[in-house]
Amino acid sequence: MGKRVLLVYDDRHFQASAVAALTAAAFDVTACDNSFEALNILDGLTSPHFDVLVTRVQFSTPAPHGVALWLMAGRAGRVRRVVFTARSDAVAIALSEGAVLEEPVSLEALVSTVWK
Repeated sequence: MGKRVLLVYDDRHFQASAVAALTAAAFDVTACDNSFEALNILDGLTSPHFDVLVTRVQFSTPAPHGVALWLMAGRAGRVRRVVFTARSDAVAIALSEGAVLEEPVSLEALVSTVWK
């Protein structure tokens, strides 16, 4: 089994494509639509963690943003590493916490960044 990835993405089209690309690259992917769902998944973990959290810096829904999710999950030891996606105006916020991919995200770049 590959690295465990928690993909939190509110764009269902991108989410489906990302799950397919990451799964094809041998990652074990769990996907959800927002940070509320992600926190429920993380709270219910029987194994200690996900290797990588992939999330947007800012969601289009009224849920805690990706940086807040990372701060809650990462610092609690539930996620080892984060890959943010962001529009160019939000990139600076995310740079200090982890890898950042500018939207629109290339699936090849996503897989490559998660492998690191």
